[in-house]
Amino acid sequence: MGRHKSSGEAKEQTVALVSLLPGKFSDAHFHKEREESYFFLTGHGIAEVASVSIEIKAGDLIFTSPGEMHRFINTGSVDLKYLVFTAPAWIPEDSHS
Repeated sequence: MGRHKSSGEAKEQTVALVSLLPGKFSDAHFHKEREESYFFLTGHGIAEVASVSIEIKAGDLIFTSPGEMHRFINTGSVDLKYLVFTAPAWIPEDSHS
């Protein structure tokens, strides 16, 4: 999402669209330096953030700080779709299991 490489990429943030199929989950991970906000568009499920489980649904917003282990579980019958806003911009080296 965002601008195409040909017109320049954002340097301070990343936006991604994620879709988890029913019964699926994201890998548990944390970021040493990045914070993330997750805005849920469709479906429902469970957010596990820093050993706390929170029920989530479309319209909810979850925030994670650097160092907080997190993952998302789709407990519904439709795709759990959400936008991920990462700042500073996401790099693979900052994601840890």
